[in-house]
Amino acid sequence: MTMRYTLLLSIMALLLSLTAITLVVIRKDNHIAFVRSQDLVYGYDGMKEAHEKFKANTNQLQANLDTLKADYQRTVDNYNAEEWSEEEKQKQQTLLQKQEQNIRQYAKAIEQRMQEEDEKITQAVLNQINSFIEEYGKEKGYTLILGTTVSGNILYGNEAEDITDDLLKALNKNYAGQ
Repeated sequence: MTMRYTLLLSIMALLLSLTAITLVVIRKDNHIAFVRSQDLVYGYDGMKEAHEKFKANTNQLQANLDTLKADYQRTVDNYNAEEWSEEEKQKQQTLLQKQEQNIRQYAKAIEQRMQEEDEKITQAVLNQINSFIEEYGKEKGYTLILGTTVSGNILYGNEAEDITDDLLKALNKNYAGQ
């Protein structure tokens, strides 16, 4: 019985040693890293610049909408301040309805346009980032680069495998044309 126990322990020790050696070999052959995706995307100067352009465009469209609303309010104020005949009241009410309808249509069109533009800009930036990560991974010898997300597809990663900061520096340097 002791001989079996010793043999069993020896076999288990041998298996554990082989497993450890295999993991070391796998680790050396497969250079794996991960990136905090949200930090990378929002730290990227290209995304910051795209958001600034988007914000400026949004502000311009909002200013146009505010102008339409101010015109409408002036018409309402004028309508309430004047003494109108029934025919003039009807004309003014029709004008108010048209202005109100135009404001709603413009606001809806702006919202749709801005949503489409935001999606387009974001996708373009993500394409830039993904393309850069692919080249970066090849250059640095990574076989796999994983991305963390808010929904938690990576629950734990050793900090030594987190290349977010290095990748972000390289990405921004590339964006700046250096």
